[in-house]
Amino acid sequence: MEVSLIQLDISWESPMENYTKVESLLKRTSPSVGSLVLLPEMFPTGFSMNGEKLSYTGMESPESFLSRSAHDLKCWISAGVGVLNSDGKFYNQQIVLNPEGDCIARYSKIRLFKSGGEDVLFHAGSEVVMTSINEWRVAPLICYDLRFPELFREVARKGAELFLVVANWPTTRLEHWRIMLQSRAIENQAFVIGVNRCGSDPDRDYPGHSMVIGPQGEILAEAGEEEVVLRAEIDRQKLLSWRKEFSALRDFIERA
Repeated sequence: MEVSLIQLDISWESPMENYTKVESLLKRTSPSVGSLVLLPEMFPTGFSMNGEKLSYTGMESPESFLSRSAHDLKCWISAGVGVLNSDGKFYNQQIVLNPEGDCIARYSKIRLFKSGGEDVLFHAGSEVVMTSINEWRVAPLICYDLRFPELFREVARKGAELFLVVANWPTTRLEHWRIMLQSRAIENQAFVIGVNRCGSDPDRDYPGHSMVIGPQGEILAEAGEEEVVLRAEIDRQKLLSWRKEFSALRDFIERA
């Protein structure tokens, strides 16, 4: 499967500007029909705790924009958004849309980044999520979740083969990002895709370095620090062959 990681320099609290950026990048790169496109955590606004901006009053909602984009491109799209839910609470979510533009999965971030004040506005999710993209069994996770391997283990036990990690991961902890993406892949004998933002907001600088990691921890593709679309091919047969050859994940599941 072809994957396209949109490493975006997110304009602070400016959804319409970010929609325009994404449209331009997608137009230039023309992802293949049926491929997977990924966007970073909270791509419309950046890592904002401004509830007014996250309400998207008087403008197209992120889900509407993504639905239209998926339908027009005939691609799968997974992206991070901050949303005001029907229960009146804000959640940091990753949503997955199919090529018809339907939202097929919605994951609310479980591990909120309290050191950054995320828990002041957002409510934590309560369960991991797994969905299907083409023949792949896919689990969406968000940024700080990466530091908690038990979340990955939980959904790996349910059969996840591909982890999608969307992030606003800061430059000061870049090496943690790289090492933990590889670790989650090795531990779970899974592909891991990490799409990070680049640029800066009023509080932090972001290094980019979006990555595609194979099931033995090998780096298949890695971006630099600039706004870019990183493309790669991932091979499910390679994953299945490795899991058959080396039984670590199977031994974990049987023991659990």
